[in-house]
Amino acid sequence: MNANEKVQALNEAMAQIENLSKKNRKSQEFLDWKANLEMLVRNLFGEESAQIRKITGIEYVDAFSILRDEINGDPEYLAGLSKAKSEIQALINEIELFEQKKGDVIMIQNGKCKKIFISHSSINREYVLALADLLVEGIGIKHEQIFCSSIPEYGVGLGEDFLDFIKNELDDNIVVLFILSKE
Repeated sequence: MNANEKVQALNEAMAQIENLSKKNRKSQEFLDWKANLEMLVRNLFGEESAQIRKITGIEYVDAFSILRDEINGDPEYLAGLSKAKSEIQALINEIELFEQKKGDVIMIQNGKCKKIFISHSSINREYVLALADLLVEGIGIKHEQIFCSSIPEYGVGLGEDFLDFIKNELDDNIVVLFILSKE
């Protein structure tokens, strides 16, 4: 399922909420909708994902709901539907943001960005090494596109002038990642 199909499926689930607000938590329409929403989120994000935990954690009933006259409305049920709508919108936003960021990575992979410069303190060298490895092995960024002065294979070569090297390597086609820590 591509991103547009995922967003469409989530929008369809969200569109049903208005009709469900006229039903009650025991209605077959609500029970089917809830099961379908949970199955959709499991398929999109995974069984153990934070997203499915948020969706399955929505409460549509409390201990006192059983005592209420459901014909006059069930505030917990309506609050649960409102929470579901917010969570579904958050999932849509997450998918759209991911697609946007994925486009940025593709731009880097396709050479529209010449370099990724990782700026950091030498104290964080191990974290930066892991990040550089993730960029190369996990995302597919070319090794030559990463510049990081504290790691020899990504930095200035032996015998090269540091300042001249930086001036030549860094231009307008660069992404700068700042690694900040408390150290």
